[in-house]
Amino acid sequence: RLSLVGSEMCKETGYATISFTYDNVDKISILNIVGREIKTVTLEPGKRDIKVSLIDLQPGVYFLAVYYQGNTLITKKFLKEE
Repeated sequence: RLSLVGSEMCKETGYATISFTYDNVDKISILNIVGREIKTVTLEPGKRDIKVSLIDLQPGVYFLAVYYQGNTLITKKFLKEE
């Protein structure tokens, strides 16, 4: 399970909290609509949530991808609003 928390809050602060129930997640990537990796966050072992800055993203549709050992566990679409 993957959830993106704080979509309303990110309008004001530019940050969103990403939480997940998977063990051993290596990294989380934000991809643009054509699948190009825009931002990557490497996680500390055992961590199940992380606060990510969305300030540098233009408004639009993005994908959040969670990886373990180079394989994609899950991908979730989200909308960055102005």
